[in-house]
Amino acid sequence: MKKKLIEVQNVTFGYNSKAVLENVSLDICEGDYILLLGPNGGGKTTLVKLIMGIYTPWKGGIRLDHSVINRLGYVPQSAGTNRNFPITVFDMVLTGLIGPESFLKRYSREQIKRAESVIERLELEEVRRTNIHDLSGGQMQRMLIARALVLDPVVIVLDEPTTSIDLTSQTNFLDLLRDLNRTKTIVVVTHDPTPYAHVYNHVACVNRNLYFHDRGELQAAHLEKIYGCPVELLGHGIPHVFLHHHEHPDPSSDG
Repeated sequence: MKKKLIEVQNVTFGYNSKAVLENVSLDICEGDYILLLGPNGGGKTTLVKLIMGIYTPWKGGIRLDHSVINRLGYVPQSAGTNRNFPITVFDMVLTGLIGPESFLKRYSREQIKRAESVIERLELEEVRRTNIHDLSGGQMQRMLIARALVLDPVVIVLDEPTTSIDLTSQTNFLDLLRDLNRTKTIVVVTHDPTPYAHVYNHVACVNRNLYFHDRGELQAAHLEKIYGCPVELLGHGIPHVFLHHHEHPDPSSDG
């Protein structure tokens, strides 16, 4: 049996007295590659913020294994990063080491070496002194992962990581995640499972409630229940999701 790293137990939470997540349970285990899949407003982002301790559940609880505490990496959407901030790739990666106890302190020689090692691993040496404003979408995404990796996390959570990169960069990026999954547990927040068809091992469908599926179990009926609209699963080498023409409800601010 694989070691449980994160346990979400019967969690309910919401905003302004309105529940966004209700009675949600999820185990994230060592070596997992999990997709948090669901529509905008379904609660994916809220669940991530609960796991990271940003929010406190109304009901239920979340338990992190001792190995995960202070070693939970988060990669935000690159589109939400301020690219006009005057900072180089190297300095941005180093910010991943800033914590409550290290704020305004100088980086140690060991920390600088760790940042250099991560930059080399993610093939960012040529742009290490480049301002982040001048990075391509693929380079930006790798830099954000490097920033998360510099703490040597046990679990990495990535929020819609393929939305701002081209197809070639996307392929290279997915190869990188597959490689990281050899030693790290991966959680990807997404509304589209298509790019991850050959790499994930579990899907947690989130839309107020949570439905857990092992690899190969995901069916159109499950997705229709989550998205509230017609869905077809098409397979011709690379499975993907197709939604019929339909009307969406008004979007919520939550992912």
